Amino acid sequence: MVVECPECGTRFSLDESRITGATAMVRCSQCHQVFRINRAGQVVEKQAAPPAPPSETPAEEPPEAPPAGKPSPRVVREEAPAPPTPETEESRSAAGGVEGPEKESLREPPEAAPVEAPAPSRPRFRWWMVVIMLAIPLLAALGWWIWQLQQPEPTAPGPQAGPEAPAPLVVTPSPPPAPAADLQELPINWAQARYEGLVNAQGEQLLVIRGEVVNEGQAARGPVRVKATLTDAQHQPVKEEVVYTGTGLTDEEVKTLDPDKIKGWLSQPGGRSGQQALKPGEKQSFTVVFFGVPANLAETQAGFQLVVVEGPVVGKSGGK
Repeated sequence: MVVECPECGTRFSLDESRITGATAMVRCSQCHQVFRINRAGQVVEKQAAPPAPPSETPAEEPPEAPPAGKPSPRVVREEAPAPPTPETEESRSAAGGVEGPEKESLREPPEAAPVEAPAPSRPRFRWWMVVIMLAIPLLAALGWWIWQLQQPEPTAPGPQAGPEAPAPLVVTPSPPPAPAADLQELPINWAQARYEGLVNAQGEQLLVIRGEVVNEGQAARGPVRVKATLTDAQHQPVKEEVVYTGTGLTDEEVKTLDPDKIKGWLSQPGGRSGQQALKPGEKQSFTVVFFGVPANLAETQAGFQLVVVEGPVVGKSGGK
């Protein structure tokens, strides 16, 4: 329990087990004040401050020696009367003739010596608390850094990104044939093929080749036609398709549109866009669709070849 001295206000801790009765006498370790407390630590009686110790009485000077031939005076000392004996319970019981158990009941139990209160202890500085407070943010930062290292690098979505995106390119072009001398100004800029997951409503496995033709000449050319050849593992031709440039088709359109409608666009000059002339520096896309190819095209190590077979200068040889 915590006990506060009523004289100087010092607070100190006291073990409750040292109070054997209902109250106990306590002496403050700072000002030495004696007071009585109950079992709850409350002051119930405060004794007066102890009297100061009596000062030493000066020693009496010895009487002067009488002159020679005269008798010395007789010193009569006055004796202080004895202090009255305080009346106690024992004296009253002796005078009244109380004996036996009744006499014992009138006696008060001897007062226990005052309990010496311990001096209040100062709180000690705990270094381990400071270490823990500094370590918590450091450990949190380290855990976040390790978590960031374990995250995969983000990848940019491709043109066919999505949950149902078709598989990447599986067929590769074989060495293309050289175009005619008058068509070398119409090179194929790029081309890629797709077939996995491309099945139309009639259940045909499709192979779609997409590319782009650029006019590097000084005159307008068109309409432009491209020949695509599907080859086997020995680069021998298996199928051929000749289409006009200017038609773009998505995977969904290839799978859902009527095959005759798709073939009509591919066989029309200018294709789906209707643009037949390709000006200098311009580019025009094209799409080649093979219907009914083997489903195991990747295992056959098939390839394809692309070459421009037609692209007259506008105004010559039937060009527009």
